[in-house]
Amino acid sequence: MKHTFLALGALTTVLIVTAQPALAGGLRDTIRSQAAGDNVLTCQAFTIDDAWNLDVTTRIVSDSSGNLVNSSTELRFNAVLTKWSLDDAPVQLGVYRERGSTHGTYDAVSGMSTYSGFTTSIAGPNGMIAHDVGRTVVNADGTTVFESGQHQTLASQLCYALQ
Repeated sequence: MKHTFLALGALTTVLIVTAQPALAGGLRDTIRSQAAGDNVLTCQAFTIDDAWNLDVTTRIVSDSSGNLVNSSTELRFNAVLTKWSLDDAPVQLGVYRERGSTHGTYDAVSGMSTYSGFTTSIAGPNGMIAHDVGRTVVNADGTTVFESGQHQTLASQLCYALQ
């Protein structure tokens, strides 16, 4: 999944913001965005075209003074990975499906961020190729406090898995 998020900076996203009453006289905002993109991963003997869609929902809770209390973000994505030969006239060598989701929370008081429920699955005609699950807790300075799960770097693993 990590390779999927590399292209997010080059996206155009549509945001919808709604304000709702929150606890303790504060404000709760819900932001929904959708994005789509296309990445190309070049392996030694082939390329992989990664066409993906991403749905993001973020909930932000502020106190009555407008200060951030916490936020949570849900990410869900789907991708179609197409394997191509490196020939002068590329030949399609396979099509694979990638799906994933994660949930992130940020506590503004402690500065801690938690990413949990992280799952990524890539399946082809013969079944599962890669599956990643895990949880990570990061403190305010970006240091990882706790981590569990595989957290594969799928971009580098994908070339090997699809040989």
